[in-house]
Amino acid sequence: MPPPIPAWQLALVEVDRSQPVPPTSEIWPYWIPEPSLVIGSHCLDRQRRYLINWVRARPIWLSLLQLPDHPIPAVNSQGWRVYLNGVPDDPSLGTTTGRRALEIKQVFGAILAGEDIEPAGGGDVRWHGTQFSEVPEALCPWVVWELHELAFRYELVALDRVCCPTTTFEQEVEAEDRIARVFPHQGLWSVTHIPTADESGLFARVPQRRVAALNALRDVVARWPGCPAALLNAKRMTIRDVGAVVELEKIIAHFYVHTFFALAGRPPILPHFLPTTPSSSSAALPVR
Repeated sequence: MPPPIPAWQLALVEVDRSQPVPPTSEIWPYWIPEPSLVIGSHCLDRQRRYLINWVRARPIWLSLLQLPDHPIPAVNSQGWRVYLNGVPDDPSLGTTTGRRALEIKQVFGAILAGEDIEPAGGGDVRWHGTQFSEVPEALCPWVVWELHELAFRYELVALDRVCCPTTTFEQEVEAEDRIARVFPHQGLWSVTHIPTADESGLFARVPQRRVAALNALRDVVARWPGCPAALLNAKRMTIRDVGAVVELEKIIAHFYVHTFFALAGRPPILPHFLPTTPSSSSAALPVR
């Protein structure tokens, strides 16, 4: 796993989980599969299978998420688990697992109609300019980092739409532009390139390199109901405000995580620091 960002990890730990769990129908689905699901299995073969099946589906799935008029059925955690594990061609209807597999196959079949990205379909795939048939070991942390990053972006957009509904196309464009500023040098809807260690963003280890992204994120959440005064009254940080960066980051993370949990009925997927291993796979071999 890529390293967690302490402020965000602390906010997740501090969430009040004593309230009753909402009905399944009220819990938000996952636009992007949970990173902990993808690599959470103790079985290495299953981890590899989940990773390659996600990389195989990733380009088409992301392109469909960006189509405003394309209905994307809700996919819960179990649905992603079944799909990434590889849905058999003819699931057995005699077991619960088989029936669930058939349901998931029908869901993804409707979403990805006409696209040749069947899980476990074999053949090479491309990920940020690298081609492979199994995810190289050196790239695994980066694929997982991108999962965190993508999920956080889509969940941030969804949460902003609930907290600050728009009524016109112009307002929606303005809201998306505001959120896009949280991710400088990147597109909002996809990770356009793998960042280097000296790039700015929420993922940067050096606090000064997180300033612009945190200022932009503060501009987003400051419009939400219940935003704490400490954020509403906070001045825009500069790279000289080293001590203030981490403190403001804690307030933003706490407000975001608690707001998401209250509305979504589940924990959010959080941004992470960049992995410590190089992203270049030139010397990496497929995992055996």
